Amino acid sequence: MEIPGVKAKVDRTFQAITGRTGPNPKCPFCLHDEWARTGLGRVVHIATVSEEDPTAETLFTTSLGFTCTHCGFVRLHEVDPANWGLPSVGIA
Repeated sequence: MEIPGVKAKVDRTFQAITGRTGPNPKCPFCLHDEWARTGLGRVVHIATVSEEDPTAETLFTTSLGFTCTHCGFVRLHEVDPANWGLPSVGIA
């Protein structure tokens, strides 16, 4: 059995998200129901900063996003960075 590459994992994860949300959820801003993959279907890397302690270690997470084709609203679905082989702490 072949170990899937990141692209295959991303595609499967997008499909799983669509399976849970339905293919055409309503946009919370304009109520339009058509979405495109954000960033051509790439993994979005997000740095998180503690509001209570800005000097605390920065944590990272990854998301897959969808953009409303009508108004541009972006919805992100957090996915564990380990899914793509990335650490969740200490990378920039």
